[in-house]
Amino acid sequence: MVENLPDWQAGKFSRYLLYAVGEIVLVVIGILIALQVNNWNEVRKERHQEKKHLVSLHEELEQNAKILSWLSESIERSMGAVNYIFGALSRPNELQNIDSIYNALGKTVTLYNTILSTNVYAEMESSGKLHLIRTDSLREAITSFYARIYRINQIENMGSLHHWKSFYLPFINKHFDAYRVTKASAGDLDIGMTDPQLPQVPFWSLDRSNPLKVQLVNELGTYYSGCWWVRQEQMSLIDRIKKINSMITLQLEES
Repeated sequence: MVENLPDWQAGKFSRYLLYAVGEIVLVVIGILIALQVNNWNEVRKERHQEKKHLVSLHEELEQNAKILSWLSESIERSMGAVNYIFGALSRPNELQNIDSIYNALGKTVTLYNTILSTNVYAEMESSGKLHLIRTDSLREAITSFYARIYRINQIENMGSLHHWKSFYLPFINKHFDAYRVTKASAGDLDIGMTDPQLPQVPFWSLDRSNPLKVQLVNELGTYYSGCWWVRQEQMSLIDRIKKINSMITLQLEES
């Protein structure tokens, strides 16, 4: 015990003990500083990775916005073509411009579904790097956007694309001159020549109650409804992209 030692030995022991405690404190402080520096480096690395991924996401979303604009414009042309055909069908007693009708039909035999680029997001999701996005609202907006793309594709495959492939196209190919429709679809305006062996039903001259005309109107109506829904979703995705990219820009500026 210190109190049983001579004064000079007790003083020496106290100095040694103080020195030992000081050494321990210095070691602890050194460890804490090292941990802090390590944590700071890890945070810096994460911020760098976050910035890198956000820039890539921003670019991917910008590209998707261009794709969506093109798709929505294509669908809008198809919807306009359906309206033109509806107009011709509603005037059975008038002489119709057959080439114009086939040009309109040609715009309805190609239907693009909403296939967008998801590579950047998929890589972040599979590698668990979504957590690098610090802002909860931004991370949730991005996750929701890409989930919506998947959901739209599902609905398209079960709805508009399914009807188009399984019902609309077979009906058009059966009752119209498929050769002229195909040439019109390819943008070939010289479609006056036709194969007389191919079926051609002058639907515009049929009575409104004729079963074939009723079926064509129903097929066109279903096709138009599917196009309208898809276009609305595409325009909504464009709006979402604008909001997300604004949030990404703000996050990058604050980094």
